[in-house]
Amino acid sequence: MTKDFSILINLFAQDKIELEIILKAFNEMTNEEKRSELSWLRVYIEQSHPTKETINNAISNMPIKKQ
Repeated sequence: MTKDFSILINLFAQDKIELEIILKAFNEMTNEEKRSELSWLRVYIEQSHPTKETINNAISNMPIKKQ
């Protein structure tokens, strides 16, 4: 994970910045950079040992397009 994106993730986790800032930075990345960042995020999430409730809350709060 790049240092800049890692800092943004940390700031978001501490409620110091809005999700839109992270999404803007993510959307400005190339597809290769996006894959790399998502791969690192997956590792961090797995290491945090989230509960099913935490996972469900995260999924329901994500700003994704629902069909």
